[in-house]
Amino acid sequence: MSMHKFKRNSLTLALIAAIGSVGIAGTASAAVHLSDDGQGQVLIYPYYTTRAGQDTYLSVLNTTALSKTLKVRFYEGKNGREVLDLNVYLSPYDIWTAAVVNTANGAKIITADKSCTAPALPAVGHQFPNFAY
Repeated sequence: MSMHKFKRNSLTLALIAAIGSVGIAGTASAAVHLSDDGQGQVLIYPYYTTRAGQDTYLSVLNTTALSKTLKVRFYEGKNGREVLDLNVYLSPYDIWTAAVVNTANGAKIITADKSCTAPALPAVGHQFPNFAY
């Protein structure tokens, strides 16, 4: 998935993993400007799923010689409630990878990546709250 760029200088990448209707995703992406090189500061994943044995995989690359901080948020689809909010800290040219996988109680995020996160993600993953969806 390509990244989009704002016209302002910033030392922070923002990754927004938003779940919701097409209308919500369309509204969020309307504020994003596509850069000439296809790289930028906001990445919107409009949907994650663990249905029918599927997993959702994420990877974000820091393409600069500067350290970066990513803001990562996940929302459940039915009512848009936040299920995870964390920061990911990337060193120069670093990549962060994770997956959203199915559990008996819904979904959780797992990663074997050694990049620092706040809050820290446990080795067994972080269970998303189940809001009876």
